[in-house]
Amino acid sequence: MERLNGWWCAERDRIARTLADFVRIDTTAPNEPAAIPFLQRYLGPLGFTLVERPIPDLFWSHPERCPPPLSRLTYGRTLLRAHRPGRAGGGHLAVNCHLDVVPLTEGFGDGFQPVVAGGRVTGRGAADTKGNLVMMAETVRFLDHAGRPPGCELTLDLVAEEETGGNGALASALAGLDADCALVLEPTGLEVFCGHRGCVTFEARFSAHATHMGSASGPPTSAIDLAILGIAALRRLETRMIADAAGDPLFEGWSRPLQINVGRIEGGEWHGSVPARCRIVGNCGFLPCHGLDGARSMLEETLAAVVADVPGAGVELRWPGLRNEALAGDPAHPFAAALAAAAGQGPIRAWNVSCDGRHYGRTLGLPTAIFGCGRLDQAHAEGETLDLADLARGIAILADVLGGAGWRGRPA
Repeated sequence: MERLNGWWCAERDRIARTLADFVRIDTTAPNEPAAIPFLQRYLGPLGFTLVERPIPDLFWSHPERCPPPLSRLTYGRTLLRAHRPGRAGGGHLAVNCHLDVVPLTEGFGDGFQPVVAGGRVTGRGAADTKGNLVMMAETVRFLDHAGRPPGCELTLDLVAEEETGGNGALASALAGLDADCALVLEPTGLEVFCGHRGCVTFEARFSAHATHMGSASGPPTSAIDLAILGIAALRRLETRMIADAAGDPLFEGWSRPLQINVGRIEGGEWHGSVPARCRIVGNCGFLPCHGLDGARSMLEETLAAVVADVPGAGVELRWPGLRNEALAGDPAHPFAAALAAAAGQGPIRAWNVSCDGRHYGRTLGLPTAIFGCGRLDQAHAEGETLDLADLARGIAILADVLGGAGWRGRPA
């Protein structure tokens, strides 16, 4: 640790500038390829070779593919990986890091003009999750400097569109990746997770009979009224689904292991008419015990019950966005256990948000850990920032694991 501290003190300013340079690149989808020249300059001297591969045909019809217009992946785009060889028998670690960031907001219009001050780097993507790619790369640099380079082969899966449904990681997984286990880099606050909840985007279109406001009588029957009743029903559904978490040890300790969030409501035609149309759009989190199909069925049943006894009313559900399955991984796997031990962490649980982990754990069948520097409450935030001390602690944890022994595939 003393040697790492000395190295960090000497390298800290360079690392902060490097992260700032990375943040300065606008990689909101579909602009992720704009980062390639930076990645070549940064990762090449560390022994990584960048490789572009075609998106496999199977991706375009896969049921978990997030559809357009939310996804902007098109024919002709490629997958991006960076590969560094390891020693014979050293195993192979796949490391997922998404290049895309969420768009700037009105209150953070200068997010691609990073600020390095007060021991922090502030800018869009600093926490989610460009700081984590820097954390991984600088871990390799430190281990090389210390004379104990990682024995394992490393493949950095530099994916697109994590923020808009995980299509980049899905396409990469379908292309195949022969690894022993996977590490998904996300702003977990340096906690190690072995799984995560799922998430599906829903759009509910309520319909009712339009008429003059003066002719309306009896209980609420407008489409807007029905949407309000639907939102209340979704709150009750969330409560029931959270109760299911009580029987899942991976999600113990979360007060809200899943969430149903209505993020948009639009309706009405004329202020003097009873509205005939109203739609709500939101995301529904769910646990592995529910599954993607089960979550969809619960949403359909819940909202159908709202309109069942209202003459002339209806509701149509569509699935325009995220189709993220949940992941229940193995908390006892040696790689996850080694990370947790290095972090000084107790029992390993699953995360109460969704990420790309499912494509490595489910599609590829790899033991998967989710870990990274940065706090979740900074991800997507106005004024998004990363504490450099947090990044340094992440390097120390990864260096302990990648430079030592104790998980399958690593040299003794």
